[in-house]
Amino acid sequence: NRNDKFEQNVIDEALQIEQSIDATSYTSRVDLRELDFCTIDPVTAKDFDDAIYFDTTNYILYVAIADVSHYVEYFSEIDKEAKHRGFTTYFPHKSFPMLPRELSENICSLKPNVDRLAFVSKITLDKQTLQPIKEEFFEAIIHSKHRFNYDAVDGIIANGYDKDNPTIQNILSWLMPLYEITQKLRKQRLSLGFDFRSEEIKLSIDDNHELTSTQVETGTPSHSLIEECMLLANKAAAKRFEGDGDGIFRIHEPPQLAKIEELLSNLAIVGVFVEEYEDSLELIKLIQQEAKKLNIESEVDEMIIKSLRQASYSSHNVGHFGLGFSHYSHFTSPIRRYSDLILHRLIKAQLKDDKEQIEYLLRNIEPLCVMVSELERVSTKAEWDFRDRKLTRWASKQKGAFFEAKVIEAGESAKAELLGDIKGVVVNLKGDNLMLFDKIRVMITEVNIPQCIIMAELVNKIESIAER
Repeated sequence: NRNDKFEQNVIDEALQIEQSIDATSYTSRVDLRELDFCTIDPVTAKDFDDAIYFDTTNYILYVAIADVSHYVEYFSEIDKEAKHRGFTTYFPHKSFPMLPRELSENICSLKPNVDRLAFVSKITLDKQTLQPIKEEFFEAIIHSKHRFNYDAVDGIIANGYDKDNPTIQNILSWLMPLYEITQKLRKQRLSLGFDFRSEEIKLSIDDNHELTSTQVETGTPSHSLIEECMLLANKAAAKRFEGDGDGIFRIHEPPQLAKIEELLSNLAIVGVFVEEYEDSLELIKLIQQEAKKLNIESEVDEMIIKSLRQASYSSHNVGHFGLGFSHYSHFTSPIRRYSDLILHRLIKAQLKDDKEQIEYLLRNIEPLCVMVSELERVSTKAEWDFRDRKLTRWASKQKGAFFEAKVIEAGESAKAELLGDIKGVVVNLKGDNLMLFDKIRVMITEVNIPQCIIMAELVNKIESIAER
């Protein structure tokens, strides 16, 4: 039920919004156009939510976010539709945007070389500890000087920059020092939170909507750089609220004991044992250390992730277990997440000390959090279902073919993941005394496309985890 079209009344409203910025109309905003902001996004991105700039002298990070709430009034047609959609949903060949493209890919997008309105999180870091010592939020005007993609920045981090583009050289004079700082921040953060080696699989699809190939996406240095900046802004936004029904938090509760015990017994079968631990945080760290010794880190991380609860939105703060943060929210993507738009409105009302507006925004905040959490699950499920259908359709053409595979669930009805060029294909097998992570050879026997079920038969074992 994803829809990439918008009703005419929504589009009409979007078309009435200004197409360019006249800075003289926005004298009350902080003018940051002189600063060398840049954006770093995927090659294919059309909407740029966030731009960054770092003042190396004073250790001040500016995270400028598209000022969607300036353009999208509460209860406007665009707002009602955005609330109904909740999120932008991404399929390999197209996206289903939360906001009309007239906004998301134009005036709200922080494109290079044009003036744009932004809502800015300005964070001053302590030069020694790198911890935030001052966090401010304000409305601004920025003028992004360059649009990078992740690959380009990764190339510069790896090999340096030898061209003579002065704009890029100016940006790199602060971007490279910022990269070093984010490396240290990441190290600090991972001493309290987790680094899960979960791999995202990207599908490539041809004009006939057939699957042509898959790529495994792993976090690269440029992703990490942006991620640390966004985490700082998201944390700073969350810290502005008490956490007792007065904001919108991104929460992640600690795992349930029963799930942890089940995880431990499954891991014991493959030789991962943890005897003593203080709490679930320490337990997961110890499990990861043991998995590393056996060279099964990514497999075990998948199992850990399955045993954890899902993150969600709430007006009551309980912290974020996976990140190891006491306060966390989503502030940095108002173009593609309704939660962030709610948060921007709340912070703006707070800055203006507009008690009436705050009360108005908080009137149904808890049901709104529940609704947004549910819409997130719907959006994610749509993305997964699409992926599973494409993989199943591909498998339907492989009946009778042999593949090497790795057992990812043991027991009566086992599951194994194929180890071929096409990643992410999971087949169902009869148990046959299979152990977790055994390498096996299978033959695809039956495929049910509507239910996305692929059946396979065990041909033989190649190696068992016990032999490793």
